[in-house]
Formats: sequence, structure tokens, C-alpha cells
Amino acid sequence: MCTYTVISGICRVAADIVVDLSAINGAGILAVKNADIDCRLGQKTVADLKTAGITCVIASKFTRAVFRIMINSGIAPVMYAETDRISDGDMIEINLAEGRLTHNNAIAEITPLPDFMRKILSAGGLTAYTRQEIAAR
Repeated sequence: MCTYTVISGICRVAADIVVDLSAINGAGILAVKNADIDCRLGQKTVADLKTAGITCVIASKFTRAVFRIMINSGIAPVMYAETDRISDGDMIEINLAEGRLTHNNAIAEITPLPDFMRKILSAGGLTAYTRQEIAAR
């Protein structure tokens, strides 16, 4: 289980979604309100989010391609329909194994991530995970 502090601000995540990466210090979560994350989000933007310290992105929907780009980059994609209720500075607990998101003392069910995806996230991305697996042999 991970606890995150919600942050937001300015960088083009998609045509209508902007986040200020300069305002982000350390591990945090990005809640994208009232928007779906689709194929307009590319690998460079995901890399910029990771460099800025984002470890989790919450949105109402992700395309499969973006979902995998995020997992492979070490950023947890979390689908949560009620992103409009999330505010800057909120504390959110996410349990990716059990599929549970706690926000403002309310518990919501989210889709749990399979074990192999959680291992990739724990390693910091697919490249780091692959290196660990090769080193373990």
C-alpha cells in the first residue's frame, strides 16, 4: 500500500490536460480530473512525469497503450471514476494488490494490478525489472 499527496499544476499531458512539473518536488501523485488519458500521451511525456517525481497517475480512463507505457516507465496508472472529488494536497492511499483506494476516509474499489505489473513498478520500470531478473540468474 502506498500513500500519496495529490499535486497538480502545468505540462501538456494531452491537448486539454496541463501539469506544472516545476511545482513537483519528490514522489507524488497526479490526479487528472474530468479527462481520460488516451494515446496523445506519449513516452516523452511519461518520462517527464517520472523525472518530476510522479509515481502514480489517477484518471477516469487510460488507453491500453498508455497504461503499458506507464507501467513500463514505473508509474502506477490508477483508474478512478471520481477524480473530480480529488483536490491538491489530499492524501490518498492506494493498494494496487487488493484494488483499494482510500480518499477522505472513503474506500473505493479499483482494478487490482497483477503481480508481475506490481513487480515492474516496484523495480522502477521494465528496464530496471529486466536488469534485476538477469542479475538474479
